[in-house]
Amino acid sequence: MLVKQKEKTMKFNRYYDEYSDEKSYLLWEREDNKDVIITKMRGSKTYQVENLETGNSERFGSLRNAKSFGQIL
Repeated sequence: MLVKQKEKTMKFNRYYDEYSDEKSYLLWEREDNKDVIITKMRGSKTYQVENLETGNSERFGSLRNAKSFGQIL
């Protein structure tokens, strides 16, 4: 029997650096597991996927690849 896996969705939030309005970063937070996040610094071309609970992290060049990896963390 085949069971279709439910796709995990990512919720998008944007936060600003509290010391400078010019520096900001983007944060994606997995809705079903708030310990898995993706961050991208302004001006950077890489996305970092982190599991805050385990400390595992990986960098990717595209948001699509980062989200795919974030689904398996």
